[in-house]
Amino acid sequence: MKQINQLTPRLGQANQQVKRLMRHLRGEICLAPRSFSEMGKHLGGEGSQRVNRQSNVGAALVITLIVVTVISAIVFSVSRMLVSEVKQITRLEDSEMAYQAAESGIEAGLLLYRYNKNIEVPADVTGGMDEKVTKAMRVNVTDGKLESNNLDINANLADIIKSKSYYDLRIWHKNYNKDGVSVEEVNSDPCAQVTDVNGVKSYPVYCVPDYPGEASSTQSIPALAKDGSVEYNINKLDGKIYLKWGYTNVSPSRSEKDQMRLEYTAYDADGQIVENGNGKKLFTYFEATLSQGSNGIPLTTTNAQDLRIKSWGGDLDNYKMTLTSPNEKLDSRYTYIESTGYYASSKRKLKVKIDRQTGSIVSTYDFVLLSPGNITGQ
Repeated sequence: MKQINQLTPRLGQANQQVKRLMRHLRGEICLAPRSFSEMGKHLGGEGSQRVNRQSNVGAALVITLIVVTVISAIVFSVSRMLVSEVKQITRLEDSEMAYQAAESGIEAGLLLYRYNKNIEVPADVTGGMDEKVTKAMRVNVTDGKLESNNLDINANLADIIKSKSYYDLRIWHKNYNKDGVSVEEVNSDPCAQVTDVNGVKSYPVYCVPDYPGEASSTQSIPALAKDGSVEYNINKLDGKIYLKWGYTNVSPSRSEKDQMRLEYTAYDADGQIVENGNGKKLFTYFEATLSQGSNGIPLTTTNAQDLRIKSWGGDLDNYKMTLTSPNEKLDSRYTYIESTGYYASSKRKLKVKIDRQTGSIVSTYDFVLLSPGNITGQ
């Protein structure tokens, strides 16, 4: 009992401590909601500010990306246009340089023709130079030197230095030989048709020899005009030559037929008529009609250097000379000078046609050839 009595005060003290602890806990619990609310308000304000700051940063980033994208697109577009324009300007400049090189070749060809009417370039082609021969003389215009005197124009042109100008020169006046036959065929040309000088549409189209306002005529440039003649170089030709022709007047009267003649004359190296009895012959209209075979009339040209054909009393609408020989080539009425200029990746070609009888330039052809890549021989 004594021990129980001793423990009673202690139990009372413990009970008092427990009560005080319970009161303390109840007070903390009551205060907790207010603290949590204040904490929420505090945390809520900071979170809102943080979210706002993050939203502002995101919007700025999006705007920056849009601006950068637009500027990049503009810069790319402008750069592309500038690159395209630079390429185009460079191409035009290269083309002009190639054209000037081609002009240099034409001038050189005309100079060669001036001193030799039978000039051929290249000069060592078997049977003579013609349009089908793929050979040329190449000159380096920049350095002023001959690169090759017998170049294959279809060869690889990789050896051309892009920063230098070149031209390939070809000159010919012979007809190519196909299957052992070389043909010189000349036909009449229709007259040039142009409008009147004032451009008044009410005027009809007329030929150049006519006057404005006149009806269009049927005039044409004959293959060989009446009383006109043409000469051909037939030096060293051993094959047989045939001549065939036709008149522009397909239905001549009897008196007109009596005046229509065709004459051929063969001359030797001294300018004398070939002395074999047939070096000169005059065909009447009737003889020509009766004598012409499928190839024409055979001509005597042994030991001859030049052959002259002359039409009397009528215009020739056409005439045709045929040479039967394995490798020989007939002369033509025209000399052709062809020059191809090169610079960088551009190629320009000029072609001049010269009347061998008059020495005048008939026409000039200008070919614009622009190649965006490497130069080819095609």
